[in-house]
Amino acid sequence: MEFTARESSSQNGVAERMNQTLVELARTMLKAHDLPYFLWDLTILHAAYLRNRTHMHALNGKTPYEMWEGEKPQISHLCKFGSPVWILHQGQH
Repeated sequence: MEFTARESSSQNGVAERMNQTLVELARTMLKAHDLPYFLWDLTILHAAYLRNRTHMHALNGKTPYEMWEGEKPQISHLCKFGSPVWILHQGQH
């Protein structure tokens, strides 16, 4: 068991590096598609989703999803980030 000082996030290097990686991914995705800042939280979630389905050297070429679930992730449903979408309002013609 390893203990860290309270309110000292710098001692948790692995988690802090992952947070930095997700922020960099989200910032890049928003900037590349010229999207508004209010989508920040959804972009972070999307970056984490993609990161968990990407091969990692530390896991011997497996994905975090594969290590957790025991099967390869399905990625056929993924669309390009920033793709146009259409919203269907129920009850309208």
